[in-house]
Order: sequence, then C-alpha cells, then structure tokens
Amino acid sequence: MSNIFSIQRFSWLFVKHTKENYKTYLLSIVVLLGIMFIGLGFGAYINRGSISLQVQSIYFWLYLLVNGTVFSSTAFAELGNKKKAIPLLTLPVSNFERFLVGWIYSFVIFQLIFVICFFSVDLLVLSIGDSNSGVHNTILSLSATTTKTYQAFIAFAFLHAVSILGAIYFDKQHFIKIASSFFLFLISISLINYALIKSMIKADVRAVMPFTKFNIREGDFVFGLEPSQFAQNIFLGLTFTVVILLWTATYFKLKEKQV
Repeated sequence: MSNIFSIQRFSWLFVKHTKENYKTYLLSIVVLLGIMFIGLGFGAYINRGSISLQVQSIYFWLYLLVNGTVFSSTAFAELGNKKKAIPLLTLPVSNFERFLVGWIYSFVIFQLIFVICFFSVDLLVLSIGDSNSGVHNTILSLSATTTKTYQAFIAFAFLHAVSILGAIYFDKQHFIKIASSFFLFLISISLINYALIKSMIKADVRAVMPFTKFNIREGDFVFGLEPSQFAQNIFLGLTFTVVILLWTATYFKLKEKQV
C-alpha cells in the first residue's frame, strides 16, 4: 500500500507543488476576480444596478464552466514538455500521488476558491447596485430550486474529468484539442438523440440533449415534454459513472507516461 500512497510523500509533493506554483495561482485568482467584476459590473450597469437571480446564475454557470475547464486542462500540461516532464516523472512519488495532487488542485481547491471569489464579487456589485434609489438586489443561493445553480457543479465535474484526461492524452495545445473533441462529441450525441426521438415521435421536434426537456410543435401550438424524475436520476447516475471512469482513465494514462 505504501508503494501507492504515503501521507508523508503526498504531503511533501503537495507542498512542493504549492511552492512552485503559488505565484501563478495567485495571479490567476486576481485575473478571475477582475473578469468577474467586469462581467457582473457591466450586467448591473446596463440594468441600473439591478441583477436578477437568473442573471447571477447564468454568470455563475459561465464563469465556473469556462474558467474551470481552462484551468483543468493545464493540470498535467507539464507532461507535454519533455524538459519539465523528466524532473516530474523522476520524483520518488507514486503515480497515484501525482494524480491526486493535480486532482485536488484542479477540482477541489478550484471550486472552493471559485465560490469564494464569485460571491465576494457578487456581494460587492450588488451592494453598489443597492446604493441606487429603488434598487434592492437579492444574492444568489446555490441551494435555490428556482435557479438550480447547484447543477453547475455536476456539469463541471463532467467537464473537469474530460479536461484532465485531455491534459494527459494530448501533448500540446491541450485546451483547443479538448474543446474541439468535446464539441464534436456534443454535436454527435445531440444528432443521435434527435434522430431517436424523431423515429419515435412523428412531429416537429427541436434538437435536444438526452434526458432534457424538448418542445413539440403542432400547428400554432408548442408542447413541452420533460423527462420523469426517474429518468433524471438515471441520467445523474450515468453522469457520475462516466466522471469516475474518466478520472480512472486519467490515472492509468498517467501511469503510462515514461521519461
């Protein structure tokens, strides 16, 4: 077991990684705060200081998925550079410990920092907006069932798993190749799902993703159909299963890396 994981080795590797990259991470946080403030500030400005919960939720989704995917795609980017890969792969630590450090930073720590940054900026912008007469903003709640913002974390888990696998699999231009592969997959599965629905329902059906709401047009009327709670639970279970499989594949792909 000590050949796979040792708390002493892991702690040493985690501290080493932190010391070598903390300046880059701090700079990334500053940039993230700036981007958030500009986006939320502009949204408040064009609405005279008011930002609805729905708009706040959209910003949360957008910032989490875009920034999270970009950051995750760099988790093992050093392995694509032979000069940087040699000292990394020759360290006296296990591959599981290497994987765990990258996973913790790109998944756990990133989400924690992101939530703190987002709500700090959101609260600041809303406070400034409330200074205008007649404006009273309500800050976004992650647990609210009306916006269902918490679902962004599920989407991020999937994109994170795809991104870190791509970071290991591709040697160069990680984000571009990951994004291209993902969008091709997304388009393919949407077309397949649309074809299956059209084969079962002879009506004007809009292209949709699997297990999501879709609309049917009959003349001047539009009917919305939503999947049952059972179908949603199946989709959620499949998503987590795929995420775990992708994380596992990333670990084994890391084991294949050699000096």
